[in-house]
Amino acid sequence: MINRYIKKYLAYLLLLTSVFAHGLYTGIQKQGLQEVSTPIGFAFYSMVYCSVFLLPFAVSDFRKTKDKKDIFNKKTLISLFSISILSQFIALSLKLYALKLTTATNVGFIASFSAVTLVLYSVVLLKEKLPKRFFLVLTTMFLGFLLFRYEGNGLNMSFGLGETLVLIFIFVTSFSNSLAKITMNNKTSPFITSFARPFFATFFLGLTTYLMGDFSVNNLFSFWPILAGFMFAARIVTLYSGLNLTRLSNVAIFNTLAPLITFSYSFIFLKETLNPIQMMGAFIMLSGAYGMAWIKKNKKANLVIN
Repeated sequence: MINRYIKKYLAYLLLLTSVFAHGLYTGIQKQGLQEVSTPIGFAFYSMVYCSVFLLPFAVSDFRKTKDKKDIFNKKTLISLFSISILSQFIALSLKLYALKLTTATNVGFIASFSAVTLVLYSVVLLKEKLPKRFFLVLTTMFLGFLLFRYEGNGLNMSFGLGETLVLIFIFVTSFSNSLAKITMNNKTSPFITSFARPFFATFFLGLTTYLMGDFSVNNLFSFWPILAGFMFAARIVTLYSGLNLTRLSNVAIFNTLAPLITFSYSFIFLKETLNPIQMMGAFIMLSGAYGMAWIKKNKKANLVIN
């Protein structure tokens, strides 16, 4: 009984740490792009450091693994490679380009719609039925989004490229994380999965950066990519460790806090603000995201939101 409660609250502590790191990470990326202006380049530099920070954890876990075939089999390697390319080459690039086009606050709050992908992927991949309240919650979130788009002269109904990239980012990342959950269920440790996530993508990001003529030694050793790499390493290792100890729906619920942390960071360091109506819209969106995650709380799923 005691061990069960320790496991439960350890998972919550890990998820809370993960969400805090994730919220800061988005703000740090936005601020870093003011110094390293190329999104692909920033992604490459930060993932180099992320891989370095995660390497000791992966090596330690690898040494403890009795059957190395659990890692070096074709199926596992393909899964780890796919996770990396989807999440840290494709999705990360989309997110950074979105941050060039819109605010970190916008990216954070629009990403709350990732709760919807938990339900949609459950229906598509796991053949589950749509929850009865799905469309009610989705409508609530959409109304909140309309208020969030309110500006001084009225509602801004435009949906720009930046916002579109965030939505694509959500779908790609959620799918890649479903692969991560399946991979960990097949005896691959959270630390090895965490390390693989940036590792393989780093080579493709580096090649793309070089071909675009954007490689810079000064940018490689600049402060912001190092900080972003460390923050993402903290994010991903605590996320996967917590995921091993609790339900996926709990991950989704905790993730509704991330936009608030991003906004706090952006308000202090980037001078981003929201008017009262936008704050109300943001609150409604987060409430809807929480409700969407709560719907799935007692249902089986192999997906996690990022």
